Amino acid sequence: MDDNQELTRSSRHQKGRDSQSDKQINQATDEELTATVDQTVPEIPETETTIEESATTEMEKTTQELVEEPAEDGTTVAETADLPEVVATAADEALPEDSSETAQSDEDQKTAPEVTTVEEETPELAPAASQPEDFEEIHETRQSRQHQQTPKKKRSWGKNIFTLISILVVAAVAGGAYYFFDQEHQAAVRQEQYENGATNLLAEIQEERNQSGVVDTLTKKDDTNLKTVVYTPKNTDGHLPMKDPEASLNALVEKAKKTVKDDEKAVIVGKLDVDTVSDQLDIYQLVAQRYRWDGKKESFITEKAITGEASYIYHKTGKPVSIKELIPEEADLLGIQQVIQQKILDDAKDPAAIFDKVLDMPRISMENKIEYSPEKLTITLPKNDTGTKKITLAYKDIAAFINTSLVDAEALQDPDKVTLDPNKKYVALTFDDGPNYATTGKVLDILKEKKATATFFLLGQNIAGNEALVKRMVDEGMDVGSHSYDHPYLPNLSDEQIQEQVRKTDKAIFEACGKLATNFRAPYGAAGQQAARVIGKPLIHWSVDSQDWELKNVTATVARVKDTLYEGSIVLMHDIHQTTVEALPQIIDNMRQEGYEFVSVDTLLQQTQKPLYTYFGENDFRIIE
Repeated sequence: MDDNQELTRSSRHQKGRDSQSDKQINQATDEELTATVDQTVPEIPETETTIEESATTEMEKTTQELVEEPAEDGTTVAETADLPEVVATAADEALPEDSSETAQSDEDQKTAPEVTTVEEETPELAPAASQPEDFEEIHETRQSRQHQQTPKKKRSWGKNIFTLISILVVAAVAGGAYYFFDQEHQAAVRQEQYENGATNLLAEIQEERNQSGVVDTLTKKDDTNLKTVVYTPKNTDGHLPMKDPEASLNALVEKAKKTVKDDEKAVIVGKLDVDTVSDQLDIYQLVAQRYRWDGKKESFITEKAITGEASYIYHKTGKPVSIKELIPEEADLLGIQQVIQQKILDDAKDPAAIFDKVLDMPRISMENKIEYSPEKLTITLPKNDTGTKKITLAYKDIAAFINTSLVDAEALQDPDKVTLDPNKKYVALTFDDGPNYATTGKVLDILKEKKATATFFLLGQNIAGNEALVKRMVDEGMDVGSHSYDHPYLPNLSDEQIQEQVRKTDKAIFEACGKLATNFRAPYGAAGQQAARVIGKPLIHWSVDSQDWELKNVTATVARVKDTLYEGSIVLMHDIHQTTVEALPQIIDNMRQEGYEFVSVDTLLQQTQKPLYTYFGENDFRIIE
């Protein structure tokens, strides 16, 4: 044993002389070899046990380093890997790879019991000088194997990553399957709600069709998201106002289907609608009605229908309304002409600039294109210089000139119209031949003081210089009308002369107050049918003549009016006589004592007066022959 130690030291010192670095390595090797030789020389089994323990210790060290060494993401094998597997792997790598060494170790264990003394076995050991080299080889092999641990750790990480990915894939597939199933379930619920809603809606529509009185045939088309129901009207006797209603209705339905989006659920119903406007008028119209399903509210929303051309059926004839049935008389056309002229002036930026052109407009006739609906009337005008080619009129403005049973009642509502109380008595005071600078203002003062309304029929020649009086009349709620320009006897005039009388007076009144005169009082009350046609305005006569122009006496004038007055009468006076001015307060007081209220001619007649007619009182009028 001493000889071996000496030999080992001698070899170690020899290597130390070669290099300082080798000295450090040999020193560590000497300590390790000394300990090993001390344990192996006395007894071979102890030496084998020591090598095995060294391998085990080295395996535990390598395993510990592998477990504690952090990976690229900062985690350790201990945190992510299966520790027993790592330990087993480390054990395999720590043990010698040479199978001959393992076999030798096993053979040593078998022969160990036969060794009796150290001296006998010592010669079989490798020379002491070669042992350091063997240990150095072992040391280098250990370091090499430690460096080879990295690929094995990568293989372990790859396996775990594969496992993790597999788990995630399985989870994703399971989650996707659940999501798909849930979506399918919700879609089925939504579809069922839509189907139930559509069933209820179509039941309501069928009930409406049963009550409509229209004979039709039913066809249905049921898709997943769109239900189409068509009620095709039967026209066996040709009573329907439209041609080929089946083709027309199908075209509307196809047009409605194109408006439904791919992701929408809807119901489309094609039908013939018949709506009653009045006791004399029905509207026939082919309709494709759209109902869009609102999934959140679980109900249908009625959208704007796609409609065909409406036909307005007159009960009296069973056919579409004609313009002649709507506007029955020439007088009505003349009345509408006045409304057109006033509307053009009202809409103009500079009415005065086009006033003459408005007065010179050709009159409308049945030859003009007139577009009718129950809500409004649109007329294409004859060629004119006003710049207006087409005009739309509200029925409330032309109610006196149309058959009101053929229009919508709501279109006739006029909030500005003054209605008469049937339990009260009314009278209309009228004054001719003004305005007069000396007396007309006094008449206006009395009317204002007595809170009475009146109508003034003006001579065009008297307006010049008295425009302020005319404007005051309008501002204080009085009506103004035309009494010709210079008070001629109209039967002696030509049409052109009569037209000139009317035109000049209209212009003078308009320039004074901005209004066209709508009523005309013929001088001396004399006007035949031809004159009335040229004038083109309602002729306002009278039923009570005060004869103030002849009496020129206050008391006589007051008595005359009192003795001849009756309910709904139109009273004739002249605002150019001083005696009339003086008699007026007493006349008004007498009337009021008898329960009369004072209104304008338009209000007394409820704006129903027409051209070619003469009006004597509230319920007394006649066509001019």
